Amino acid sequence: RKSYIVKHCIVPLVYYLLIVLFRFFLIGIDPVFDLNLSFFFSLSALAIFWYYFIITRNELNQNVKNYIIPRAHSKLRVLFFSIYFFLLQVPLWDMLRNLLQSHFISDFYRSKLEFLYHSIFQAFGENLAYGYIHILGYVLFIFALSELKFFKNFFLPEDVSLHKNTFKNLEKIDNLFHSYFLLNKGFKNPQLTIETCANDLGITKKELIDYLKITRKGTFKELVNTHRVDEFKVHLKEEDSLRYDMVGLAKECGFASKSTFYRVFKDIEGITPKEFKALVFKQKRN
Repeated sequence: RKSYIVKHCIVPLVYYLLIVLFRFFLIGIDPVFDLNLSFFFSLSALAIFWYYFIITRNELNQNVKNYIIPRAHSKLRVLFFSIYFFLLQVPLWDMLRNLLQSHFISDFYRSKLEFLYHSIFQAFGENLAYGYIHILGYVLFIFALSELKFFKNFFLPEDVSLHKNTFKNLEKIDNLFHSYFLLNKGFKNPQLTIETCANDLGITKKELIDYLKITRKGTFKELVNTHRVDEFKVHLKEEDSLRYDMVGLAKECGFASKSTFYRVFKDIEGITPKEFKALVFKQKRN
């Protein structure tokens, strides 16, 4: 990786040194020489931007995607494409400006290009791009200084790295998880924790957390409570189940206490267990 980094630092460094040499030592020698060099630097900048745009995009889509959570990857993509969208325009404006000053085009086409440049690129695109870059720089500066939680969560949410085994064994974990929850109904264990579940599945806690993130199943606690509520609803709709004690049914489904059961059920269903039971009783009578 060290050679890879050095390789991709050399081109921008050489390019930057050439610009410094041109701007501070060569400008003013000859107008035609200055104009040709300006056009050359603009063309080189465009080529370099496109080259690094392609390799960075491939790195973002192929490698980075496998090691961070989907929400963080989506935000990185937005940031990446928005930055390059404006950066790739700057060399184009410089090339067009140099072209307007050259003797390669006639006065007729020069007037057309000048109108295009001043009315579209300079008046709209350039101002928009520089405005975006200044706002982005200001936001990143504030973020670096203050490390406010809002900026942290926006650019890089907590715990964005993913365990490499999660992607490698995703199908295997998915089958184990399906069997554990839907077939064996492991959620009925009132003492179930994410640690015990990971241990039963034969994976690490980190792998299980990352699996839930990748599959967008929510947190472990939310998932377990949802399964328990669904199981309670199934039992309540069975024959003669309305005669049973609801708290007893809830404990059969994995809830450890009455208060937890009532609170979770209301949060998920929007009504109390008693109200739900009344609806079921009404449907059975009809």
